[in-house]
Amino acid sequence: NTAHELIPNEGLPLFPKDQLGSTGVQGRLDVRGMRLKSLDAIFDDVGAVDTLWGCDNLISNLPTQADHISKAKRVKAIAVAGCQLSRVPDMAMKSANIQLVDLRNNVIQTLSDEQLRMPTLRSLLLDECQIHLLPSGISQLSNLTVLSMQQNGLIRLPQQVSALGCLQLLKVNHNALGEICPQIGSCKKLKVLDVSYNMLQR
Repeated sequence: NTAHELIPNEGLPLFPKDQLGSTGVQGRLDVRGMRLKSLDAIFDDVGAVDTLWGCDNLISNLPTQADHISKAKRVKAIAVAGCQLSRVPDMAMKSANIQLVDLRNNVIQTLSDEQLRMPTLRSLLLDECQIHLLPSGISQLSNLTVLSMQQNGLIRLPQQVSALGCLQLLKVNHNALGEICPQIGSCKKLKVLDVSYNMLQR
């Protein structure tokens, strides 16, 4: 799927189609489904990368060498769903222009405030990542419009979610939430809120 199709039928694109470019354009690196264990050798041979599609590989981290990260310093979109990552990649956190991070179906488990220092981020996909808590640092994502955390083990949402003034879509269905913080009402632009299949008390 292309980024703007990842959550269908909501009328809310995850990433503007005209900004992603098309397959094969300069700056787009597409290595989906190649069963790669590392992208280091590939980054040795490429120039600047603005879009990285690396879904369905065996990688546990994205390249961390300084020269590799410098090639992605303006990357807009990183999609590495279905891999073996245990944290948000440094490459995403150090980009000055990151707007989409797709980490669905990885083993993130724990998020820190540091990993959420991506003020330009617009779409964050963390479905099926075994995450139980969302840190208060989520408030740093001031431009976030889409947050999807379906099928994790979330037991609560921090009240800092209310600071996401641009948020339009929040999917936290199939978790273990016992309540939804009333502060969520402060998200005035929120159009879609899916809390189905939780443990909410009436």
